[in-house]
Amino acid sequence: MDPAVERSGFPGPDAPSPEKIGACVHCGLCLPVCPTYSQTKNEASSPRGRLYLMRAISEERIPLSAAFGNEMYLCLGCRACETACPAGVEFGDLLERSRAQVEEALPRPLASRLSRRAVLQSLVPHRRRLEWVARGTRLFQRLGLGAWLLGSGLLEGRDGLRSAIALIPPAEEIVVGGPGPGVHARRADGDRRVGFFRGCVMDAMLGGTNRRTVGLLRDSGCEVNIPDSQTCCGALHLHSGMREEAKALARRNVKAFASGKDDAVICNSAGCGAALKGYGELLESDEESAGEAKEFAGRVRDISEYLSDLPTRRTPPALRGKAVYQDACHLVHGQRIRSAPRALLDEVPGLTLVPFPESDSCCGSAGIYNISRPSSALEILDRKMEFIAEVDPDFVIAGNPGCQLQLALGVRRRGLRARVLHTVDALSGGGEGAS
Repeated sequence: MDPAVERSGFPGPDAPSPEKIGACVHCGLCLPVCPTYSQTKNEASSPRGRLYLMRAISEERIPLSAAFGNEMYLCLGCRACETACPAGVEFGDLLERSRAQVEEALPRPLASRLSRRAVLQSLVPHRRRLEWVARGTRLFQRLGLGAWLLGSGLLEGRDGLRSAIALIPPAEEIVVGGPGPGVHARRADGDRRVGFFRGCVMDAMLGGTNRRTVGLLRDSGCEVNIPDSQTCCGALHLHSGMREEAKALARRNVKAFASGKDDAVICNSAGCGAALKGYGELLESDEESAGEAKEFAGRVRDISEYLSDLPTRRTPPALRGKAVYQDACHLVHGQRIRSAPRALLDEVPGLTLVPFPESDSCCGSAGIYNISRPSSALEILDRKMEFIAEVDPDFVIAGNPGCQLQLALGVRRRGLRARVLHTVDALSGGGEGAS
């Protein structure tokens, strides 16, 4: 963003609603739960401060400038403020709309635009390309190149790249490709049919978790439909201010699951699930897709949410040890799902779930925040790991792939003995083998 460029008001479509901005009563209850305000103690870096800036630009009292853009992107988008807010301010939606206005008003340098396009448009929505990248990443780790680069000094001054490499899991933990497309028959009595949203990172690098998710559903009496035409949910695009690109992906997914035969659409990634549940609002001005998008969004369920509501389900295999559960932000704050995963984990024989402070605060992953703002993300992660280290668990469990990668980095940095698992892996005996 060019600091010399300024614009008057919000220039593009889908601008933040003045009415929604005005719902903030400036009570300050959001301040203690905001990670960036805790770091900076700067009012502009708090939810109510950012809302004040949005309102001032909407009313054209201040220009839309690089300073505003920096504040919008300093925010993690964790939405903890929404849980704390007594007025029900929809901060996540307002933030995403504001970022889209920043991208419209303040074009990025050419190199930045090209890199964003390469990753978010030419790679992430394309399953086969992602799988080839995952295979290459696995080989990269097997050859020890990641560890060598991190210790070589060649990455000095390239904090984003260094962070991206540090986040890569060991080669043996990268499982490329989940269950294939098509209809997978139930393996127990039941009459339910569900769709499964396989995601991008989940399917490309954590495919074993996707297979186990489908296995849990089949063992619970569900026929599972996996449409081959589904694509990326668009969450990373929304976080990056690429709203029109997110809309295009949303339309594809709505059509992919439009058969009408699926009782629910199951997702095991908190970030994806929150984005999918927001399709009704994202496409509300789209005459052709608005109705279908709203219907689709109403059928989306997180895997823990869906399993916990089933009248009968299989008893999980034993997993012996002490565990902590980290609330993924877009599950606990975005989807308001807090008790369901804990209730399921309480059913695992031998597993003792131990609470720890600030389990519902952000781990610093936040989409690609840990790559775009690595120093801030690491500070947030280190605070999280201090609390986890006091428990010294055998397992750290979360329901989102970004959180898993970030927490695994924290475990390695602290030298802890814990294994980091997805909730589904913990319900499947620790993720050993594939369902």
